[in-house]
Amino acid sequence: MRSASSTRTSLGEETVSDVYPTCLPEGITKFDSNITHPAIALDGSSNVWISHVTTSLIGRQHIVTGNTKNTGVTISDHFINGTTSWSASCNSYHYWAVFMTGEFDTITFKNNYIYHTGGRAPKLGGAAVVHMANNYWDDIDGHAFEGENAYALVEGNVFDNVKVPVMSDNTAAIYTPVADDAACEAALGRACVVNSVVGSSGEFRGVDASAYSHVGKNAVDVVAASEIEGIPGTAGNTL
Repeated sequence: MRSASSTRTSLGEETVSDVYPTCLPEGITKFDSNITHPAIALDGSSNVWISHVTTSLIGRQHIVTGNTKNTGVTISDHFINGTTSWSASCNSYHYWAVFMTGEFDTITFKNNYIYHTGGRAPKLGGAAVVHMANNYWDDIDGHAFEGENAYALVEGNVFDNVKVPVMSDNTAAIYTPVADDAACEAALGRACVVNSVVGSSGEFRGVDASAYSHVGKNAVDVVAASEIEGIPGTAGNTL
């Protein structure tokens, strides 16, 4: 599915699978739908809602936003199934699942289930502003976050057996509260919600206040991470 320069687009209760599953994402630095063949691509679109979609057996990216600005995008209750027989590391873990690099994108990424991936879920760039709330990362063999020149407020999420939550060379502005704190109350109108990092997950620490300043009053409501344990069973196409 590709949405280019469109407004008021929605996609729900769908399964996108077997999209060039043997084509591995190597050497790509910029989105080109003629090369990357992602499952879902947004380019210069506004007021987009993607909800309850399952993507699996995707050779390259499951979700791409870029290169032109996308505004008012919500991706919710999505199931990214990274299990594949054609992984870049030959270990069944899909690499490079989410690519958010549209210039000055504004994206809400909420209640999604990211499972069995090996890296870049997401990769951020393009000065994108992303609110990642109440998502569930599960069984991530490599890293989750990577990026530069972007802003991500990451709160109320669960990181369950995520080997490297964020790459050490990441330069994107990321804020991850370590407790329900009032640091971002002036920007959001409420306190930030702590993430849950469990299992054999590595440390996830982001302290760049510019992340929540950019998200600002566009932030969605967030529940405690303890309340989203059922997401693995409810995300994706339920029909």
